[in-house]
Amino acid sequence: KTVGLGGSTVSATVTRRLTDLGMFVFRSYGSTEHPSITGSRPGASEDKRLYTDGDARPGVEIRFGPDGEIISRGPDLCLGYTDD
Repeated sequence: KTVGLGGSTVSATVTRRLTDLGMFVFRSYGSTEHPSITGSRPGASEDKRLYTDGDARPGVEIRFGPDGEIISRGPDLCLGYTDD
């Protein structure tokens, strides 16, 4: 069984409880313009599974601006908006 978590912070307590029930917990981070930036991977360390949203997805590059802005690019990044 797999549980997908995203869209809001999820505590390590909840993640651990789901794992203890035998579920693979898939945590991810994304945005409207780039829906799949990071994600959990099977076999990741317990700390990574409990306290992070995983690693950059394959083909995704991440960097941080001087003000902490998350800047990403990858194959599923939105190319733009109609009439923009």
